[in-house]
Amino acid sequence: MFKSTRPKDKTVAGSSKKAATRSPDLQSLAREATWSLKQPTGELSKKARKILHSLLPRDVALAPLKAGEPGGEVVVDRRSAIKMLRQAAQTDKSGEVLWGDGDNDLLVYTSKLGLKLDAGFITVLIPVACDQVPDAIVEVTFAVGEKVNPAGLIVATETRPRGPAVVVDVWGQALTALAWHGLLRTITVLAHESGIDEDGAGLIPVAILAEPDQLHVQTMARHSFDRVPP
Repeated sequence: MFKSTRPKDKTVAGSSKKAATRSPDLQSLAREATWSLKQPTGELSKKARKILHSLLPRDVALAPLKAGEPGGEVVVDRRSAIKMLRQAAQTDKSGEVLWGDGDNDLLVYTSKLGLKLDAGFITVLIPVACDQVPDAIVEVTFAVGEKVNPAGLIVATETRPRGPAVVVDVWGQALTALAWHGLLRTITVLAHESGIDEDGAGLIPVAILAEPDQLHVQTMARHSFDRVPP
């Protein structure tokens, strides 16, 4: 009978005494990710910003856009998207987070997140470890738009991520929340840093597309009712 997913002989940030943090739930992380649409780069470190700007295509920067005016399309390859996703998901420099829920613990390697990009599908690969499964990958797949069938910001996912049952049975929702938080944060920051509106505010994403090994984010300026005061 499954009772615990406590990692064996693994530490977080070099200390075995660090207490496990409570695992995130889907609603709280979704709220946090959605809130980041308002100030998406506010908590980015200087290093993260430097990495981000090195990844952005040079031809997306436009003159300030009028309210509601469409911006450019930001396109990043899979390798660049992975770097951004890892930056979005990490909570500290350790690149690991230990989740705890009662007697259950799970070690999540946020610095090793992976990504698959296919036509209309984005799959976040989450490396995890616990007593029963010392080395596993959980896959969270999101159905999004593609060039021949755009869907705006409508995103759907499976009710249960794919991976070892002993992990997914306990941590499925939390892992889905982590994947969604990282993905939404990534596309929001990409849009925000790709250009500005007349108020000097960053652009916002209005569509996300996936093609083989490419992530596409369509941008626009905020509408008048959503203006950010200078």
